[in-house]
Amino acid sequence: MSPNVILHWYPESPFAQKIAWALNYKKVDYKTVLINMIEPRPLRRPLDGGYRKTPILQIDNHIFCDTKVIIAELEKRYPEPSLYPATRSGQATEALCKAFSQWTDNTLFFSVVPQFLSMGIPDVIVKDRSAYSGTKIDVDQISAIAPFLKLELQAQFEVAEQLLLENDQGSKEWVLDTQLPSMADFHLATDTAFAGGLVGESWLKKNFPTLSAHKTRVLKVGGYEKTEDMPRISAEEALEIAKKESLEFVGEVKSTGTPLKAGVLVSVTPLDNGKIPVVGSLVHLTSQEVVLKHIDRESSLEVFIHFPIIGFAIVPVPANL
Repeated sequence: MSPNVILHWYPESPFAQKIAWALNYKKVDYKTVLINMIEPRPLRRPLDGGYRKTPILQIDNHIFCDTKVIIAELEKRYPEPSLYPATRSGQATEALCKAFSQWTDNTLFFSVVPQFLSMGIPDVIVKDRSAYSGTKIDVDQISAIAPFLKLELQAQFEVAEQLLLENDQGSKEWVLDTQLPSMADFHLATDTAFAGGLVGESWLKKNFPTLSAHKTRVLKVGGYEKTEDMPRISAEEALEIAKKESLEFVGEVKSTGTPLKAGVLVSVTPLDNGKIPVVGSLVHLTSQEVVLKHIDRESSLEVFIHFPIIGFAIVPVPANL
């Protein structure tokens, strides 16, 4: 029986779009749950244990938080077409894509964010994003300097444009010179699309025609319009699926030289933004992934929540808490 794959998202989220493209590229049969752009999201809490970011991917009663662990799970379950094709010279690309994402998901992405914050967004969103980042967002100040920060944005995108330039006569079709797109292409196109939507497609095409053309190619292979046509279910239906398909999970907990042992109550917290700890029993720990068994007291729903190790802190929870 095929698993229930459910994308919990809102279309304005660049990271949710990235996962949607990956699902479409791999031709995964999935459903969507449309969530609010801002908190509160009470019907998501039994699934994510308080995790603040978007998207999450639900596969029956397993919940995958953060795009890194979502991508890893998709590649494991649906290996073809691979998100890590070899380069034309035969070089492996998985590590390259993961390292590349540290730039695109952080430095490059956050060079675009001030343009979003300066667009006169509603106060309710400003308040929500302030709580999310842990810092009060001064929209007036950001708006005043946004035109000047656009210079930094342009410098970042000049670097991105150079990545696609093979020589003076032409450009590469894909970032890592692969025959098919890699995850690096989805990472880069996410930021390009985000910037184009804010600063303007005409600005993008005029200043960065190679990046603009690359984004168009990625959107095509990622079937960007397909997600809106996928079956949409309610948050309540997603919870029922998690209850109905409540399968046990047997993991492994590798020795780390710390008190992190199987069955120990731990918290997992993002290190950048949305620093809300998720608490559960440790059931799986490798060098790249941690999985908690989380039981929502109100609904008695039991789920297994997956996180990447990179970008997260895993610490034991004192027994008296």
